Amino acid sequence: MIHPHRSPDAHRHRALPHRAGQVVCPLTSETEQLRLSIMTNMKRFLPGTGMLMLLAVLAGCNGKEDFSDVDLPGCPAGGLCEEQPSGDVLVEFVGPRFINLGYRCGTSVSRISGEPQEIGGRIVPAGAALCPEGVNTVDFFLGDGLYLGNSLLIGRAALPQTAILTQVGEDGTNWGLVRLTVADIVNTARRLPASDNRVRNRAALLMALDSDPATDDVEIHPALQGRDGLINMRYIELVQGNSLETEDYTDFTNAWAPLLTALAEEDDLPVTYVFPDEATVTQRTAYGMDLTRSGLFSMVFQESELAILELIGTDKQRADEYIGALEGSLLVLPTGEALGLVNVLLSYFPGGTEEAETEQDTITFQRGAGLNNELALQNMTLQGLMNTDVSTNLTMTGRMLGDFLYNGVKGQNGTDVGLNMPGMSYTPEAADFGRINGTFLGTSSADMLLKDPDPAPVGLPMRIARSGLGASSIDQDALDAATGVYRLQLRRGCTALEQPDGALCTALEEKNKVNYPQEYQIDDDEEADPITFTFVSDTPRGNDGTGPDEMLIEIRRVGEHAIIFAGQSGACPSNNSATDFPVGYVSRTFVEAGVPASVNVVMLMTGDASEQDNLYQFGTEIQGRIDVQDGSRPMYRLSDESFDDQVAAQWIDSYLPVKYYQGLNLGEDETMTNDQSQTLLSYVQGSVDLTYLGATCPP
Repeated sequence: MIHPHRSPDAHRHRALPHRAGQVVCPLTSETEQLRLSIMTNMKRFLPGTGMLMLLAVLAGCNGKEDFSDVDLPGCPAGGLCEEQPSGDVLVEFVGPRFINLGYRCGTSVSRISGEPQEIGGRIVPAGAALCPEGVNTVDFFLGDGLYLGNSLLIGRAALPQTAILTQVGEDGTNWGLVRLTVADIVNTARRLPASDNRVRNRAALLMALDSDPATDDVEIHPALQGRDGLINMRYIELVQGNSLETEDYTDFTNAWAPLLTALAEEDDLPVTYVFPDEATVTQRTAYGMDLTRSGLFSMVFQESELAILELIGTDKQRADEYIGALEGSLLVLPTGEALGLVNVLLSYFPGGTEEAETEQDTITFQRGAGLNNELALQNMTLQGLMNTDVSTNLTMTGRMLGDFLYNGVKGQNGTDVGLNMPGMSYTPEAADFGRINGTFLGTSSADMLLKDPDPAPVGLPMRIARSGLGASSIDQDALDAATGVYRLQLRRGCTALEQPDGALCTALEEKNKVNYPQEYQIDDDEEADPITFTFVSDTPRGNDGTGPDEMLIEIRRVGEHAIIFAGQSGACPSNNSATDFPVGYVSRTFVEAGVPASVNVVMLMTGDASEQDNLYQFGTEIQGRIDVQDGSRPMYRLSDESFDDQVAAQWIDSYLPVKYYQGLNLGEDETMTNDQSQTLLSYVQGSVDLTYLGATCPP
């Protein structure tokens, strides 16, 4: 196993620390209920392994006491009687953001602010609802969401109980992070199409109430909200009896037109409140759906001993003769295309013997693999890259529910989806659960399970979880500033034998040494001392370690996104979807004083197994930040400090080191020479040299 040095400023996510405590359940309409739930035996996803093990046990709200017939003066004990945001989890809308929209999650009730706020000594970023950790759901509403107030429920989102993504705020503190679109709050956590009438209507109503249409955000006018707002004061006249489910768009807009008229009469701003056309509503919602499905993910099946133990006694317990494992990474582009490298291993114990026959390989997705606009896996077929003795041809199926693909296997405490999303209103179907079917290193996936026939949903149980994401909004001018053709060169460390060659090797700048690995460990024996080497100079890595030093890539506009393409065999991309390789996208933009300053990019150089020799630097992952104000547009590391210090961006490769090691064909008692060890280490990670060449391919 190779353990590369990871970038200290890479975007990381981890589980939030657990705090057991009281949870106030959502209030029912016209009824004030006091409920108490105790969270017990809560365990986080296992840290450091990327496992998606859900072992939480949650007690639900008891709901036994009903105070609906009691009219208490003032605010009853436990009542939500004033806006008071609190919590550790940020809930953000994407495409567009809804500023001043009311929200309620547990005891936290407030409105989404368009400016950063200081709450509890921490800076809550603009555009985010703030929820306590462990709350099951968050409601979004117009009107008065407090005790005895009238409100219009726009939608509800189930919140995950474990392994919430985190981000570092402006004040340096960690926040849990959940991102949503209107398509996620109608039948939570099942994402609906942007064209669904329930999604369309909710998005259209919010957009029609925008008091500042000149901005990308939808800013709900304050005259609608709160105890003195139109929704609460004129609820019967303007809201009651109207539906957000109407199928015909004209009928829907006609029914809600009086609310817009009433707002216009209250408003002193020069704004005309009208419903947008259906196409505009769908397009703006779909854009947010594109942004929220893109990013980095991890996928696993029986990746550890504990994961194997989890399945004992279930319908998906492994067969005695086989122990299989799968673990890998996935990059999903805003267009839905999926790129990934996955490691697979299978140990076979013939006749119950203790001696195992083990096969392993690295596999990759075929062209056309991805997530559709409802987060269902599509065309997710994988094929082997290096093992010529046995074949691997697998298909993955399922649907992401929020940031997770669950396996749905019922264990002693229930299913993973039920434990992690107790507030979910959607009832998952069999096709939603993660499954792997096909030939797994020469063995049928069905033969790897104890039960015969394989119980439905058929296949090996797998999970996928989001591990990284981009920005919640993208500046279109910054995308334009980044587009064009670039020369990409990867640089690796020079071995001890290469260092004296001044024509080959260049001394490393001190600031860039962080990009180069200092140690590695081939064996799985963690007690063995790792082999170490310090690189002091570098050289172009070349394709596959020895091939051409450079390749051309293009950052190209695709709708409202910027996708990165590579051409055949290092050549300039030809704008031909059949031959160009989509390898990444612009994930974040930075604007200073209205002028584009820089953009973040993420790339994963993978493609169809049959095309691996045609895509240079196959298997390499690159993350960096391009300075679009510099004429040559160099790429540096992601953090502000590293970007300002112009520290070169880093590449990491989990494919070439394995390929190189296998190519040595070492015998059972043979070991690598020092130069071979250092060469393998140099293929693990290094620096990126990126140069802008122009708007079109060079002659």
